[in-house]
Amino acid sequence: MASVWDVAASIRSGALVRVLPAYRQPADVWAVTTARASGSAKMRVCIDFLKAQLTQGPHALATALGDGGE
Repeated sequence: MASVWDVAASIRSGALVRVLPAYRQPADVWAVTTARASGSAKMRVCIDFLKAQLTQGPHALATALGDGGE
C-alpha cells in the first residue's frame, strides 16, 4: 500500500498497476503542534502556506491516478 501522491505518476505511465482498485484507505497529511503553539499566528501562517503548497502549484501532491480509479 502506498500513498496516491507517491505512485500516481508511475500508475499513469504504466510502470505500476493497481492490483486492488476497489480498496482504498485515506492517507491524510496532518500538522501536529503543541497546544501552546497551535494558537500562534506564525503557526497558522506556516500551516496555511504548507496547505497551499501541497494542494496547488509545482509542489502539489498528486491525488489523481488518471486510470479512472480516482
